[in-house]
Amino acid sequence: MEQYIIFRVLNQNFAVSILSISRIIPLSEITPVPDTADYIMGVMESEKQVVPIIDLSKRFFNQSLTQTDQTQVILMYWNDLEIGVTVDEVVQITHFGEEQVDSQLEKITALEDAAEVTPIKSFIRSEEGIILEVSASDLFDMKGTLMIQDLIESYL
Repeated sequence: MEQYIIFRVLNQNFAVSILSISRIIPLSEITPVPDTADYIMGVMESEKQVVPIIDLSKRFFNQSLTQTDQTQVILMYWNDLEIGVTVDEVVQITHFGEEQVDSQLEKITALEDAAEVTPIKSFIRSEEGIILEVSASDLFDMKGTLMIQDLIESYL
């Protein structure tokens, strides 16, 4: 059984493998970076590193994050680098059995011809309903990937 962090973005539950996570930190001061995608909030410093911060509400639902006391930043490994993603709330850390995880993504990707990359890795059945497992490595299309890589490299 793999361990997951469950988090909420706009009332939808998502999961990410704990192996993809560096740590969870409070959302603090973000420095905006001009001429980047609208889902890139900017950068912030964490343990003497400059980390790009992604608004998952904007990335997934095209709605900007509404910051509350429960808003967190999940620092995750992405293409051998560290990025931060904002979430409305970290719900829990839990295990799911193989029988709960459905990786047949053609159920949704077949609906859209242009679906080259989906950030959804699998569907997880739980008592609370369906949880979407996010693949950290597939959060962005090629244009977004290049933009994030350039942003990180400019601060290294």
